[in-house]
Amino acid sequence: MYISMRDDCSLTPPVSSVKVFIINSPESTELDLQLVRNLCHNLADHSIETVAYEYAMFQHGPDQSGIFQWTEDKFTDSDMILFVCNKSFFDAWNGSSESDDAFVSASRQLLQGHLTSKKDISKLAVVLLREHDQQYIPSLYLKNLSMFVLFHNGECNEEELVRYILQLPRFIRPQVKDVNSVVTHVLTEKTV
Repeated sequence: MYISMRDDCSLTPPVSSVKVFIINSPESTELDLQLVRNLCHNLADHSIETVAYEYAMFQHGPDQSGIFQWTEDKFTDSDMILFVCNKSFFDAWNGSSESDDAFVSASRQLLQGHLTSKKDISKLAVVLLREHDQQYIPSLYLKNLSMFVLFHNGECNEEELVRYILQLPRFIRPQVKDVNSVVTHVLTEKTV
């Protein structure tokens, strides 16, 4: 499948139905950044449009002074917001990061504003790259959101996340024929 970079810094699948904003620390390890990139591409494979900070910076994203407005726009325009929690994100969220992570700081302020204005939190979710990253969920706000672990026991498990984003049921009920019509059909065959 061909995925193109759009002018608005998002990955665009062929048919886009849902727009997801991924919030992660740009100070993450290269491995974690690659996992986030893979997540973006895999979501796009499911016709989920993804907007990620790293792709925005790659093109012509906002400078540090405009990061809050850019983040707020993406926060508002997206159908779903995913917080990728790992050690770098945790440190940036708590202000203990060695570098000033304006993106995570803006995201924290927007999340607190979102929650205090009593908006719907079903569009917010936490993504953990690995199961042990659960210790790096930085605040009570995030700990109360839906949570998805991408890699569990060495296997990728993003199906639940895709189902959540697309609001698909976990199980599809099989179609059951009307019992009365089956009984009538059987009785009719026996009498003929």
